Amino acid sequence: MEYTPYSSQFMLISQLSKITGLSRDTIRFYEKKGLVKVPSSARRRNNYKEYSSAIVQKLLVIKEIRGFGFTLDEIRGIIKLYESDPRSCSKNAPLVLKHLERINQAILHLSAVQKKLRSTVQCCSGQCSESCGLEKNLRKLLAVPKQESVGDSF
Repeated sequence: MEYTPYSSQFMLISQLSKITGLSRDTIRFYEKKGLVKVPSSARRRNNYKEYSSAIVQKLLVIKEIRGFGFTLDEIRGIIKLYESDPRSCSKNAPLVLKHLERINQAILHLSAVQKKLRSTVQCCSGQCSESCGLEKNLRKLLAVPKQESVGDSF
């Protein structure tokens, strides 16, 4: 798509933000990080940028991939591979598998935390006793002396 100033195919950042659901700051951040490139010719005389429908699509893809938990660096790599070779699915597979392994590790960790929390709360069916794990942890937490602030020392 060739850039034509003031074309209905192009929009300002406020419209882009509404369509993508991303804040203006996020869009500018993605531009600054190089995930989205807007040609210098896309600036109006008043220095406002006009964004194409291709930018809309790219931002929606970034948003979706980000929703899967990929970092911006990983997203940059995925986009770079895809843009260099649209059939790069097999090249992106190791990155996706690595991410799946991180997700599995997080699930294991969260399951352990869940199990510990359940066992801690089970003893607290009504009133906490001294043998209750939650009671012990709260007692430890509340026994820590408060640090004096600078204003309290006078």
